[in-house]
Amino acid sequence: MALINCSECGARISSAAVSCPSCGFPKQISAHPSMVSCGECGAEISPSAKSCPVCGCPTKSPAPPAQTCSFADQGDGSFNFSAPYATVFGLVERALRDCEVKIKESSSEQGRIAGKASYGVNPFGMTVVATFAGAASSIQVEVTASFTDAFDTFGACRKKVAQISRRAAEIARAEFASNDGGAVTATVLPPARQPAGASSRGKAITGLCLSIGGLLFGPTSIVGLIMCGAALTDASTSSNQAGRGIATVGLVIGFVALIGWIMILLQ
Repeated sequence: MALINCSECGARISSAAVSCPSCGFPKQISAHPSMVSCGECGAEISPSAKSCPVCGCPTKSPAPPAQTCSFADQGDGSFNFSAPYATVFGLVERALRDCEVKIKESSSEQGRIAGKASYGVNPFGMTVVATFAGAASSIQVEVTASFTDAFDTFGACRKKVAQISRRAAEIARAEFASNDGGAVTATVLPPARQPAGASSRGKAITGLCLSIGGLLFGPTSIVGLIMCGAALTDASTSSNQAGRGIATVGLVIGFVALIGWIMILLQ
């Protein structure tokens, strides 16, 4: 609260006073409603002015300094954020919705978002869950997808997680790119190479079983060959050799079964 001069008697009065306590003259109301009074000298100034042109007193505090936010996609549905938790939670929820995940549960207190995504004719669809951990502005997010009644034989869950990862990166770039008014700026790091783990082992085991089944029923060996080939492809993208041996055995058995059935049919 500042002191200003009464326009009638010149006495110093409070800027919040309705009238002058010395002469009773009502404080002059601005003839321009869009103008505001300087809190220091009482002069009429534009509300957008940064300082009073009469006394030089600043009218608004400077903008807060920019905050740096980083978003790192570690691969396999793992993200690291350096940003406020509320911002991260909303960003991930938006990425899930944009990837056609119907949110069934969303609790920032529990650090969990769960939903369902449709998949072909499967009546149960795909379950997608995002969990949050960390403290302050360092947040770790883990996104997983799974089927309730089936194995992820063709990698659909992994593809859904990768889709959500890409969308989260796009939103992070858009949300954190501006630097106006103290907004955060993003450094989106390249994703780490995804190791071959449970997904490739699962494909290899499934392919091996189908290849063995091809010894009894030839056409199943074709599916087994495809699954083993996919497992080998996943393993070749990482130094982790999980599933490579199983997939190789499955390929050999599958080829033997397929060639054997072809020879039988040609006889």
